[in-house]
Amino acid sequence: MLITQRESAAVLEQGGVARRQARDVLNAGFAGAAIRAGNVCLYDRDTVAELASWPKLSLADLDRLCPVGVFVARRAPDLTADRATQLASVSDGWQMSPWTGLWLRSRVEMCGSVPLVATVAGFVALGADITAVVSTTPQETSLVLAEPGAWFDGVRRRRVQTGPGRAWVLRGPRGSRSADARGIAQRWS
Repeated sequence: MLITQRESAAVLEQGGVARRQARDVLNAGFAGAAIRAGNVCLYDRDTVAELASWPKLSLADLDRLCPVGVFVARRAPDLTADRATQLASVSDGWQMSPWTGLWLRSRVEMCGSVPLVATVAGFVALGADITAVVSTTPQETSLVLAEPGAWFDGVRRRRVQTGPGRAWVLRGPRGSRSADARGIAQRWS
């Protein structure tokens, strides 16, 4: 059964998604490509209801899945596009300090890769492994991305609640290190 974008937003709202965020999630393609009927966008009701029931993943759980750290990108790739286009849409144009770029580059060199999770209103759109970090300007960084490792199985079809803020969140490594070492990525950004 097809429902309008407004009805879809109401279904998502019952799952705890604000109306504005619901539009972002629908426009990104989480419920598939909209079917246009005049001025109305239609979505499959069952697909929208399933999306509203995606479980939340706490930051502590994300840290356990990605103990070397994780780059959470708040950027909306077009989920109706092919995989290469999706990855390209989250690889370039990241505004970060030279210190953050250096920290991220050193983690990639030390660990081989750092997980990237792209989200739209907390909904996980895609995962990838950052395999290289390139400074394109003093304040802009590009990420070289590969397919995600096994860690992504625990993140797929989940909602990561990072709260409001900038276009990305860099979570530092977790484990036996001190609180200062764990939080260094947030302070450098």
